[in-house]
Amino acid sequence: MIQQFFGVLCMPKSREEKIAGLEQHKQQMREKEQQKKAKKQALATPVKHGPKR
Repeated sequence: MIQQFFGVLCMPKSREEKIAGLEQHKQQMREKEQQKKAKKQALATPVKHGPKR
């Protein structure tokens, strides 16, 4: 089951599958960028309650 899934991602058989894979990849890249921005904003804002050691 899992190997089939990776096989489809690695070796798309049709043009439609290739396009679908590209769209999925773009979506993942956008999510990563948003996470980076969120982290930067979190670092920029002053932390009131620091980690207790």
